[in-house]
Amino acid sequence: MSLLPIAAALPAGTALASLPPSDPADRLVVTGIVGLAALAVSLLRTAPTRHWLVITRRGRVRRVVTAGFALRIPGLDGCKLLPREAQHLPIGVSALTRDGVQVQLLVTAVLRVVDPVTAGALADPIGTTLVEVHDILRRLLADHDVDDVLRVRTTIERSAWEAGHGVEVERLLVDAIDIEVVHAKYRSQT
Repeated sequence: MSLLPIAAALPAGTALASLPPSDPADRLVVTGIVGLAALAVSLLRTAPTRHWLVITRRGRVRRVVTAGFALRIPGLDGCKLLPREAQHLPIGVSALTRDGVQVQLLVTAVLRVVDPVTAGALADPIGTTLVEVHDILRRLLADHDVDDVLRVRTTIERSAWEAGHGVEVERLLVDAIDIEVVHAKYRSQT
């Protein structure tokens, strides 16, 4: 039997008055249940699909979870999600070439976390790798003439792209090359 028709027939004040009085012990039980649920939520973490869940304590990796739940101690253990799939991230580089031409290069870096233990120990392994690739690209532009840079159309060879940090640079795709048009030698080509 449903109480809904009975509650609807009674005035609003009567429905509230018909509830049993609240007991302090009941409040304590409800508070305890809510507290235990909050503690369980803070203790458990899940590893979403296509990610690693890295559990660290004092900067050291305790374990890497690939699927399912992981138990952690709040305030003592840290959690970090690292993607398993390749990340396509843009990098913009501006530098002077060896022959003094200002070149702007837009590149898509394809990065993959290959060692979650090493990457999990760092604050931002992908960001650190992007900064290193940016610096390498600036040095690469500065070491070559603009003619060499203009010959690069799609990808940059990655002989020295093992940046470390548990992250591998799979490819560098050249999206755009922009040169300074005031340079007399190239004004007619643009």
